[in-house]
Parts: sequence; structure tokens; C-alpha cells
Amino acid sequence: MRASLATRGFTFLELAVVLFIVSLFVALAYPALRVSVHSPGSEARRFASTLRYLNDTAINTKALYEISIDLGSKDMSYRLPEGQRQVTLQFLDRVYVSSRGDVREGQLLLPFGSMGLEEILKAYFTRDNETVIVSYDPYSRRVRVGEKEEEEERKEKEEKEGERLRPPLRPLLQGDQSP
Repeated sequence: MRASLATRGFTFLELAVVLFIVSLFVALAYPALRVSVHSPGSEARRFASTLRYLNDTAINTKALYEISIDLGSKDMSYRLPEGQRQVTLQFLDRVYVSSRGDVREGQLLLPFGSMGLEEILKAYFTRDNETVIVSYDPYSRRVRVGEKEEEEERKEKEEKEGERLRPPLRPLLQGDQSP
């Protein structure tokens, strides 16, 4: 007796094709889902990209561009030839500018003239124990994004090595010639 078509089930080839189509949809949708996750690192890279773009545009067009940062509401706005842009920087903790020092509250206006941004800038993006620093050097016109500043890291390393290698101090007695 032959089994009826209603009770036959699926072939291996049919299952493989369906599995392939489902995995294709997942592969296409997964990157879009990951982009929506915000972190201090992604926000710092976006800020650095904005700094680079405005700096290069100001130098090339010889026009004035400005970034306005409100540290109270954590909003950043800037005008481009295409129009006004506004971005919320939820992890922005503070900004160091060479002319004003550490700025933790209020408005900060950064002008990009025909020579670009002419001040040293460091922006700190913090969440829990993670801090990402965006630094801008007006002399080299470079924008860097890093977890920790290289100088601070180097100093900490030297201090730890110095403590480990330093012999214990003993008082010199009068007449003692040994160091």
C-alpha cells in the first residue's frame, strides 16, 4: 500500500531551502539591530567623525562653522551646507578646551575657522567604569579616540615599575660613605 500525500511530510531538500532562507533574513537584519545599541565608544567615534568633517570642511571652504554643545541637556548642534544637525550625546561627561579648561556644565561654542579648530580639545564619554576620550590636536589636526590617554597610561606604568624597582631608603649616618 502506498501512503497518501497528506501524511508524507517534508523532504530534506525542502527543509534545507527553508533553513537557508530564514538564515539569510537573520543575517540581513542582525547588523541593523546592533546599530541601535549605544555605547560610549560608538558615541565618541561619531563625535570624532563630526570634528574631522567640520575641521576639513572649514579649512577647504574657508568658511566659519561652529559646534554648540549644551552640557546640561547633552545636545550638540552644528550647521552644515546641507542644513542644521542636532545630536544627543548621552554619555558626554565633560569637555576640556585649552582656553576654558574643564567644562562640565553650560554651553560650549567651538568655532572652526579657515585654519580649523585652533584649540586643544578633549571630550570624555563615560558610562559606569568605561571612559572613552576624544582628543583633538590643533597642530597636527588629528582627532584620536582612545580608552585611556597614552600619557596617563605611561605615567602609571612608570610609577608602578619605579615602586617595584626602587630600593628601600635608609638614613645616611654621618661618616657613612655608601649611598
